[in-house]
Amino acid sequence: MFCITCGKATSKSQKFCTGCGASVPSVPAENSVHQPSASVTEPKKFSAGTIFTIVIVVTVIGLGIYGSQNDDAINANNEALSNVNIGNTQEAISQLQRATEQATEEETKLHTLKNLGYVYDGEGQTSQALNTFQEALALTEQGSFDYHLVSGEIAALQGNSHTAYSSYMKAYQMNPNDYQINNSLAIFHLNVDDEALSYENYPKALSYAQKAYSLDPQEIARQNLGMAHYFNENFDQAISLMSQTNLEQHPYMAIWLGLAYLAKEDHASARFYFQKAVAAGVDVPPEVYEYLSDN
Repeated sequence: MFCITCGKATSKSQKFCTGCGASVPSVPAENSVHQPSASVTEPKKFSAGTIFTIVIVVTVIGLGIYGSQNDDAINANNEALSNVNIGNTQEAISQLQRATEQATEEETKLHTLKNLGYVYDGEGQTSQALNTFQEALALTEQGSFDYHLVSGEIAALQGNSHTAYSSYMKAYQMNPNDYQINNSLAIFHLNVDDEALSYENYPKALSYAQKAYSLDPQEIARQNLGMAHYFNENFDQAISLMSQTNLEQHPYMAIWLGLAYLAKEDHASARFYFQKAVAAGVDVPPEVYEYLSDN
């Protein structure tokens, strides 16, 4: 059978579509879900080419809850998914907080907590993200995929890159086709916060980002793949992917587009996107204003 919302194939045990997070109509003696969620970066400071050092928030999240029979939690989770996709993350946080409170099963609570942690992280609320992931970890079975994945997220937030990588790889080895762990590894190898220099590897980051995008070509996964192409100096591919973004919903991507065009020495386009970022109220560094004043 197929999802009536996005058309993705679903299995007999699913309650939710793994492609879009929508509820799958029940069939007698059938249908219960396992939908992968995804990872999110914290605000990142990075050296963009040789021009700017800027802080960017990149949210990479696919929301889904697993096996819950609590309709209120399901609805709150799915509403949060919609709000993340349109950039309304504050409302998504409120909805996920409500979903974690309404969840009546441990597995459901675990995955709504994970999703909440990712959104907190993407919003730069590091302490809230860390507390939320630690609460989620307490609900995992030691040695399970979620145990290693959440342990990796906690270690990354704490700046323990070696522990984070070890945990991520254990999770990856258990499920190499999980969208979430591929995104986490892509972000980790980009090392945009300069906290894991020994693991910085742009080709690896691109490989994981490509795999994540192939598993679930959602809006933010496309943005992450565009970032990976940017750092691999594949500027045309980066621009092609990033230009598909709705900048009204995700205005911070205008900075990345500006940087990609700047790398191609297309100053007119670079200036256009930097100006869009400023006009949208994106928190840009002084170097952007200096560039705009000089060009």
